[in-house]
Amino acid sequence: MDRQSLVPNQKSTVQSTSSGCTNIEDLVKVLETTSPTIPSAVVQHFINTAGLSTSDPQILNLISLASEKFIADIASEAMEHYKMKASSKGNALLTLTELSAALKEHGINAKKPPYFH
Repeated sequence: MDRQSLVPNQKSTVQSTSSGCTNIEDLVKVLETTSPTIPSAVVQHFINTAGLSTSDPQILNLISLASEKFIADIASEAMEHYKMKASSKGNALLTLTELSAALKEHGINAKKPPYFH
């Protein structure tokens, strides 16, 4: 599938991202200029493991940016769980309890191994 078949001729709008792009052309420009935190080789490995095969750098960047957003949302929610439980204003310490609560909201079940109880 070539890039032209992925981008329609009409200006399709998407939700505004943190960089402020509001249409497909802006999103493509952002993907071309953004260097994601998660390396393309790592993204490539996991999408290959999941059964998807692509070498398009824009697709890899899009998946990487979506993964970064997902991880940031979970970390933010975990800190919110911590703040709701914390009674003092000491140093914030993210534990598996808070992280598990945030992951559970996204349908991911994380538990301590039984030998840590």
